Amino acid sequence: TREESRERLAAALRSMAAAGLTGGHAMDANGDSLALYGELDAAGELPLRLRVAPWCQPGTDADGVRELIGRQGTGGALWRVAGVKLFMDGTIDNGTAWLERPDCHGESTHAFWPDPEAYTRIVGELHRAGVPTATHAIGDAAVRHVLDSVEKARASGGEGVRHRVEHIETVPDDTLRRFAELGVLASMQPTHCCDFTRADHTDNWSRRLGEERASRAWRCRDLLDSGATVVLGSDWPIAPFPPLGVMAGARHRRPSRDLGQAPHGPEQAL
Repeated sequence: TREESRERLAAALRSMAAAGLTGGHAMDANGDSLALYGELDAAGELPLRLRVAPWCQPGTDADGVRELIGRQGTGGALWRVAGVKLFMDGTIDNGTAWLERPDCHGESTHAFWPDPEAYTRIVGELHRAGVPTATHAIGDAAVRHVLDSVEKARASGGEGVRHRVEHIETVPDDTLRRFAELGVLASMQPTHCCDFTRADHTDNWSRRLGEERASRAWRCRDLLDSGATVVLGSDWPIAPFPPLGVMAGARHRRPSRDLGQAPHGPEQAL
């Protein structure tokens, strides 16, 4: 029921506040969640500040883009719509990422957007309207296309609009410097590396990619050293939200519950 949904959301947010979080970015916003944030805020039951980003899916038309732009800045005392979330690919583990070369099963060869140029056009429209975007991009081809799209958007001005890429699980050397050059934030989730991959590359993620690409997993340190602004997140509910665990993952590159494991890519530790 709606009441159950509201209470589950409130309980999750209370747990986040108890873990020390004072704010968060909600990246799954839709009509129901926006209404629930409003209800909790009005009742004084929103325990942390939220920055909310509604989704923009493939096939969104001009009216849909205008609606996304029109929502910006709406909200309440402790929550606000600020940005738009998009997806450029899926995941490496299930063969739906967008890679420059197929994985070992011949998969991960396509973008989430059937027409990637439609994504580029929408990012350009949002950029011109001053709306920051956050794009899920895991594979190297997906990350490259997002950066190319931001570069095209910035050609018309608006350098103060800060876009970001979420996840960035494997990228080649020539991609690193472009984050700083384009002012794109690198939003990374180190617990994904720690909990779902192994240093000996026997995990599904590494086997699919092969040694060369698996060796450039979650290049947090390389991105930081290249001048990029690196920000850390949990990707909850895919991974736990407590911030100390996320920071420990960035430092140790292995599960915080088992520091006896060998670190995966210790040279990328922060």
